[in-house]
Amino acid sequence: MNAEVHPPTFFETVLHPYVERRTYLTLLYALLGLPLGVFYLVFVVTGLSLGLGLLVTLAGIPVLVLTLGGCRVLAQLERNLAVSLLDASMPRVESRREEGLLWRRLVSQLRSSMVWRELAYLLIRFATGVAGFSIAVSVIAGGVYYGLVQ
Repeated sequence: MNAEVHPPTFFETVLHPYVERRTYLTLLYALLGLPLGVFYLVFVVTGLSLGLGLLVTLAGIPVLVLTLGGCRVLAQLERNLAVSLLDASMPRVESRREEGLLWRRLVSQLRSSMVWRELAYLLIRFATGVAGFSIAVSVIAGGVYYGLVQ
């Protein structure tokens, strides 16, 4: 058997990323960063400020509970996006269920560091989403401009 080794062609080295599916899925994730980041920021800030403002009347407790629960759901959505669009390995996060009264379960959720990390991630996603969106749009616009001018 004669195994010949040939150097990679121009297509294989430079143009191959443009035909890969992964390139466009990553671009889609970057473009989704801005609208999702804005939604996360508005949801978290509105929920927390409304809940803390209404805490005096005790109507804020359900608002805070719903806001934190919504943050858990949105963080799981973000994990699913990372797994499906970026092929990232994201471990499924299970929260421990506290037994007992409703008040004990609520306090255990408030003491959980996972809840606060997810909430912080949703807030940080706004800044990273703006940066990712800006870079993605600049790359696309530069490519379109270069294609039209040349």
